[in-house]
Amino acid sequence: MHWRVVLARLRDLGGRISYGVEVAGVERGDGRLTAVRTADGARHAADIVVANMEVEPFYARVCGEPGSYLRRYRKF
Repeated sequence: MHWRVVLARLRDLGGRISYGVEVAGVERGDGRLTAVRTADGARHAADIVVANMEVEPFYARVCGEPGSYLRRYRKF
């Protein structure tokens, strides 16, 4: 499937992809991510967050998780 078709479907469903935006952090609630905060101070509420980076850096840098939490992901 061509990436433009996937992008169009995502937008049809109300999704959004942001390019070249630095993520400053995330917000959590009820055991899941609920929003993304960007470096420019914007807050983007989300039902689903997809990150295009490796698991350990995402949890350490973006989510601020401690090393003990990250050990479970080292097998990936």
